[in-house]
Amino acid sequence: MVKTRTNHTSILLPNGKILVMGGEKPSFAAGTVEGFDVDFSIWQSQGSMQKRVAHTTVLMSDGYLMNIGGFDGMDYLDSTEKIYFDFERSEEHT
Repeated sequence: MVKTRTNHTSILLPNGKILVMGGEKPSFAAGTVEGFDVDFSIWQSQGSMQKRVAHTTVLMSDGYLMNIGGFDGMDYLDSTEKIYFDFERSEEHT
């Protein structure tokens, strides 16, 4: 990964890319999204999201990723965040 982290979520997308979302580095929550391209064996930045640690990410049938709950470094979250991922262009949009 470009940015080392723990307590993140990983999602296998229909285009074969693996997205790693959120997580934490020592003492702070991360709001970065990175993708692993299996064809080229490289990690790439895929944008940002709300800072979340120990959350759940679900790939929905309409192409959206839903981040659920977690911790933002100060408070436990009872919110969701919906992010659209464009499988053709391999990038996420908020």
